[in-house]
Amino acid sequence: EGHGTGTQAGDREELTALSKVFASQGAARSHPLHVGSNKGNFGHTENVSGLASLAKAVLMLRHRQIPPTANLENFKLDLPLDGLVIPNKLVPWPQRDDGGVMSTPQRIGISGFGFGGTNSHLILEGVDRAGTLNHELSSITSSLDAGTPHLFVFSANSKASLAGTIAAYKDWVQQHPDVPLAALSYTLCCRRSAMPWRFSCVAHDQASLLTALGHGQDQRPVTLPQQSVNSQVQCAFVFTGQGA
Repeated sequence: EGHGTGTQAGDREELTALSKVFASQGAARSHPLHVGSNKGNFGHTENVSGLASLAKAVLMLRHRQIPPTANLENFKLDLPLDGLVIPNKLVPWPQRDDGGVMSTPQRIGISGFGFGGTNSHLILEGVDRAGTLNHELSSITSSLDAGTPHLFVFSANSKASLAGTIAAYKDWVQQHPDVPLAALSYTLCCRRSAMPWRFSCVAHDQASLLTALGHGQDQRPVTLPQQSVNSQVQCAFVFTGQGA
């Protein structure tokens, strides 16, 4: 998934580099390297151009298909395409071998180049069997949870709501004994809104977490004093593209 802005110099240099790395110097390939760009769909979205490419790449891996480059009517440049293909129609991903397993993993490289020379490249790899991934994730989270203390943070807009939240999580943890505590801790600490009424505890396994949540239902929460926001708003100038 190239940056591919449609400029004479940029497209030529990007394709030349891809051809040298992936298709030249004796690199053996059973299939040509498909090169695409979403600039024909959206134009240059600047700050979110990489995010648009990431969304496209994830959908390609999910549906195992390579979409055509939008609005590509003719090549106005003598582009170096040795070993490369710019798809002009929907292409199925190379099929599996006789054993029902991909002979090589699906991989997509995403390039993004900033105005000031800040370059990035992201590589995504598909998963052939979800069960294998789930087993690997389970092994990882089990090793993280083995006796390791984790912080659990709960918050709500009122005392009654906080008590209800704690009770709901206690019931949920009892019903899901295999829940990875590291994942639950991360979600509660980093992916939940912080509200005025809060309760926190530290636990290293399900039993200690349930005990702590039971204490949380009995204890009186501490309210945090509200602070007024400074009304003196100042203007800040932000310059992007320089890697800062």
